[in-house]
Amino acid sequence: MLRAAIGKDTSFVDMDSPAVSTAAPSGDTPNVGLRRRLIGAGLVGLVGSLLPSLASRAGASPDTTPVSSPQRPTDADVVLLGLAQRIELAAVSLYDTALSGSAVTDDVRPTFEYIRQSHLAYSQALSALLGKGAPGLALDSLLDEAQEAFAGSSLADVATAAAALENAAAATHTELVGALQGTDGAELVASILIIESRHAAVLTAIAGETALDALLLNEASPLAAEKG
Repeated sequence: MLRAAIGKDTSFVDMDSPAVSTAAPSGDTPNVGLRRRLIGAGLVGLVGSLLPSLASRAGASPDTTPVSSPQRPTDADVVLLGLAQRIELAAVSLYDTALSGSAVTDDVRPTFEYIRQSHLAYSQALSALLGKGAPGLALDSLLDEAQEAFAGSSLADVATAAAALENAAAATHTELVGALQGTDGAELVASILIIESRHAAVLTAIAGETALDALLLNEASPLAAEKG
């Protein structure tokens, strides 16, 4: 609360109190006292108006200009997104193999069908983004590696193979997000990998695992594009 000393007296008077006189200080003419009060009010108003500006300047960094990223995929992005589409198409083929066998029981068949459809939708979304640059082919190396496991005779074996596929796809897409330059591609791949991580947890549970580390941790290595 503001207080002001009166003359040489060391006592203080509350400036906010309605009892304070508005008369000019001793020795001042009324006009001089009024002028001082107006000047004081003007300074307070000036400081108040400057506070937001000063605060913004004080908090600003000299190098705060954001570096803009392209929206559409760059030429390098097209290669990376093509790998992502080939993984999704391979996943569709592998789930077809599992669903055509006898290991997937009726109680979990809707889950496998749903995951298969999800991968098909992801491949189509990537194709729409890439246009003519979309490879439209499954990743052969992934098919060769996982085909036998997806054709397994027990639900636990097939679910384990499917969980491994989901973890590998999620790990690959996580790496791609860090490498992609265009925001459209990065956002799409990020949305895909989140769901694939959930797929992995569900399939791991179907395989009979109950430990949290097995359900939640992804230690898979990213998949690589085929050479040649």
